[in-house]
Amino acid sequence: MALLEKGMGAAMITAENSDLFDGMVYYDGNLYTGVRYRKNSVDKKMWEVQVKNGKYHGFYKEWYDDGNLKLKQAYNKNKRHGSNVLFWDTQDSLPIRESGDYKKDKKT
Repeated sequence: MALLEKGMGAAMITAENSDLFDGMVYYDGNLYTGVRYRKNSVDKKMWEVQVKNGKYHGFYKEWYDDGNLKLKQAYNKNKRHGSNVLFWDTQDSLPIRESGDYKKDKKT
């Protein structure tokens, strides 16, 4: 199995097969562009983040153990920028627990 996978048209790497140094994502010693993710012990995705030139750039998504979406944050060059939505952990509750917008990593 290759350490660098293809998914949804973008390269994908696991957190275990990449390096995070000084806020930058590296794969095989180079700044990485693609999707970085981590799975739990039962092979369900815990989180994923889009990366461009080593920086978080795009969406970061995190899931509860049951597979429901927990968090969705937008990033621009390693800073939260745009929508940020935190979801409840049960389907019986309201779908959104908290939301807000960010600009250059500061809540607006």
